[in-house]
Amino acid sequence: MRDYTYATPEFFVSWSQGDILDGFTLPYLNDVASRPTHFLALEAVYFGMGLFTFMRALQQKRVSIWIGFFIWGIILETVGFVIKSHLHGQFVVQLFPFLPLKEVVWYPVVLYPSYETAKGVRFSDKYGAACLFGLLAILTDVPYEMTNGRDNVGVAHINYNCETGPLALSNRFLDASMYICFAYSLLATLLFLVIERTYEHSVGGISRVLLIVGSLPIKYLAFIPVATLQYVTCFGDICPRDSMVRPGVLWALLAAVQLIQILKTIQQPKVALPMRFNIVSIVPISINAVFSYFLWISEETLKEKVDTFCAIFAVTVLTLSLHSLATRYPEPSESSLNRKKGL
Repeated sequence: MRDYTYATPEFFVSWSQGDILDGFTLPYLNDVASRPTHFLALEAVYFGMGLFTFMRALQQKRVSIWIGFFIWGIILETVGFVIKSHLHGQFVVQLFPFLPLKEVVWYPVVLYPSYETAKGVRFSDKYGAACLFGLLAILTDVPYEMTNGRDNVGVAHINYNCETGPLALSNRFLDASMYICFAYSLLATLLFLVIERTYEHSVGGISRVLLIVGSLPIKYLAFIPVATLQYVTCFGDICPRDSMVRPGVLWALLAAVQLIQILKTIQQPKVALPMRFNIVSIVPISINAVFSYFLWISEETLKEKVDTFCAIFAVTVLTLSLHSLATRYPEPSESSLNRKKGL
């Protein structure tokens, strides 16, 4: 089997032709000494945060949601392999030859803390919580998307068409694909509503996992408005003509709509509470720290390094602020509600 350590355009072409299936085996380990140091660091952070989020889900009796996100990730990444949309480098622990285990763990690591915070904030309706979930999910993902397509990092390479070459970095927001930022934020928002529907109908744990996995078509519903805007305004990553609509503007508009819905439906407690550190903020801090290192070593000039660091720092501050909403506007606990009822 070839050494696909780094995800590069050259390997993308070979991979798209099926060469990566040579010597196909189910879960296997690559030699630790043969993997780049930053690959090992990323796996360590993802597996550590995966264990942390799983324990949180276990404590809160939401393991079915964590497992649903995990299986959801396996299917999404397998679909990505089949349609040849992206390529991952070879890490130490591989679930399949085309899929590192850390990439599957990424889904509950990013989505579960976002879900926990959205559920922990007191909203007047579920739509505010859904918007908070969607916004937090994509903000946590932005640093990862900023590394895609950087051959000297080699973690992942996105290319929607092997014949057109790599995506144009000029059509990105914070150096992350606008296409992904826009669609995945919508996707997460819709996914939250599906999960809430399972609780409204008192669905069991196994059934909840199946419904989360079965909601995969929502992914494509989320891409419909994005694809439409891409066709009409040509704001996508690959576009034959210039667009008057800038990628950052569209993403900012979506984020603004989500923030307005959050602020409109958030409920102020009778006693004002201070903003405190939310324990799940450990996840974005850890992820952003490791990707800051990746991007720092990948940039060539000091100005580029500083600009990139400032961008991730700004995203981190916003993410932590949103997570802190659960400490300022907490959803009343079941025990406190029982006390009010005199139970």
